[in-house]
Amino acid sequence: SAASDVYKRQVMIVLLYFRFPDFFGHANSRVMEPWGDGYKAYMAIYNHAAHDSTFAHFEGMNYPYGEHAVPGATQPLISNTIKFISRNIADVTDYTIGVVNWSMLLGILLCAVFCYLLFTRLELPPLYSALVAIGIAFLNPQMVRMGAHYGLAHPEVMPVIFYLLLRYEQSRSWKWSLAVAMAVWCFSLIHFYYFAIMG
Repeated sequence: SAASDVYKRQVMIVLLYFRFPDFFGHANSRVMEPWGDGYKAYMAIYNHAAHDSTFAHFEGMNYPYGEHAVPGATQPLISNTIKFISRNIADVTDYTIGVVNWSMLLGILLCAVFCYLLFTRLELPPLYSALVAIGIAFLNPQMVRMGAHYGLAHPEVMPVIFYLLLRYEQSRSWKWSLAVAMAVWCFSLIHFYYFAIMG
């Protein structure tokens, strides 16, 4: 039921809190990896959101020419959302670190949610589905990527695409085909490797 689904999401949020307590209290002032690629990932996203004049071109690397925002590791879905809000509503670039941290934690939550939806759609028992979904979310191999390669630290990618493909296979509806296309497009704007993985 809808009430039990909400309860399961709340359990997952509590578990995330116990696993990552610092980021619930200090999401915008703590970084997961302050050295090397980790720091560069935060700064590429921030630099693109705060300083680049266009949504597609990243001037923070490959001096003096710059490069396209996708291979520049700017996570265009995130950095361009921050850029758009900052230009049109209110300047939120100072919250970029928090947004990056929360996007990774949201990815773990979405991984559990979509695994659960996938398993119950395959008619597995709800309690079993919930326990296995939580286990997969916390034991996923992409958790290691949270130390540096933030674009690849999104374990929700495969459960989302598998769930959408299953729904398409069961209904053959154009809306699920469109949902698959949107998922491929959106995740490719977090890291372009996802385009090849999902394709």
